[in-house]
Amino acid sequence: MECLVSLIPRKVYLISKSLNYFYTLTQFLVFFSYIYSYQDFRNQMDLKIRIDKNNGPLPNFIFCENCLVFNLDSSKSIIFALTATFSTLIAAIAIVLMALASYHALSSNTTMFSKSTMIIQKSFLQSLFIQLSVHIIFLALPIILFFSAFLLKLSMENWQIFIHFLTICFFHHGSFSTIAMLSTNKQLRRNLSQIIRKIGQRSKLASKNESKVNTASFVFQQMNRKNTTTS
Repeated sequence: MECLVSLIPRKVYLISKSLNYFYTLTQFLVFFSYIYSYQDFRNQMDLKIRIDKNNGPLPNFIFCENCLVFNLDSSKSIIFALTATFSTLIAAIAIVLMALASYHALSSNTTMFSKSTMIIQKSFLQSLFIQLSVHIIFLALPIILFFSAFLLKLSMENWQIFIHFLTICFFHHGSFSTIAMLSTNKQLRRNLSQIIRKIGQRSKLASKNESKVNTASFVFQQMNRKNTTTS
């Protein structure tokens, strides 16, 4: 790892490291802002009833316990939303910079790694890129579209199929990411295939031993029967 860091441009490395520390700081800010705005999230039913009375009837699914509504009239909720959004943005920038720095280090002509190590590292980095793209497409994009539709008060009556599709993408993004990881990481596929082969070989060996034991016990029973009949 030290060899890889030495190949990264110093400015990029310092910026990435600073963003990492800054992201850790924003995580504490998000945590404390959530505690500060906890009462707004706790009294969800009162907030929903008040919105229903003031702004007209709300859909029935809004009154579900798993549906959270931001109180935009409360400064506490606004502070929490801003800190969480800012922390997510910092994390995204840091991830992109670190990925670009790693790719630059692996593509450098002055690298000190062996060819096999370079192939493994590039394959792993490519797999991480694809997994990140899957998370952006199937997780971040539906959330952004839902928030945009809510803030802009867009009518979704003619977009029911599209809404269901985005919901499926949101709930199954973990499965899509796992499939992408298994299909793009050659080293992981090779290791999994070796493990599956070993398990298959062990099961075959166990079945052979079991059949031998059954055959031996059957022969022993037949010999005992012959001895009893002759006696």
